[in-house]
Amino acid sequence: MSSVLEFYSDRLERLQCERGFTEEGLVLRRGKTQDPYTISDHKNLVLPLGTKVVNGDLLTRIDHETPDQMIIVAKQIGADCVSMQGKRINTHIDIYNIVNELDKNHKRTGIREELVLGNVPSYCQDQSAYVTFYDAGFLPKVVKKFFVQPDDRIRDMQRIKSDDGIFQIDDIAKDKYRDVWVIQVSEDARKTV
Repeated sequence: MSSVLEFYSDRLERLQCERGFTEEGLVLRRGKTQDPYTISDHKNLVLPLGTKVVNGDLLTRIDHETPDQMIIVAKQIGADCVSMQGKRINTHIDIYNIVNELDKNHKRTGIREELVLGNVPSYCQDQSAYVTFYDAGFLPKVVKKFFVQPDDRIRDMQRIKSDDGIFQIDDIAKDKYRDVWVIQVSEDARKTV
């Protein structure tokens, strides 16, 4: 175990990975404030060298009073430990394909939803409704971003339903983070039958 983890051994937490193993590590709040009551969705995790945790893994804090789950978005190996950045899962989303409804004459009468993925763990981040182009390449009407694990069933123009509303997938940034996709969405005005 590294010297940092040995020094803070009384603060180590057990972290359960969705892939079926448990590791001990140090979970730190990330941000500028020193106020202990400020909730931060961004966490720094310090784990021992040789950890099996990789980018895109979902980790659950077993020993914490609220068993938060987080998705790992960045990992850096140091001399005596591994430092990771995690984002707290703050919503679960459902993803739908939108399919045209046709009458007997093959004329479009409306659209219907077909569930593609349900209850997908995600970190949701709000965006300004009219983001300019220089802001990391966001599309003009993006209102939210969802950080999810990669899945080839997720595509542009699908519908996302979350606690915050109904959204249309405008773009999927697949190379911003290793093994984590960032879905950019706008409000979805398409009506279903």
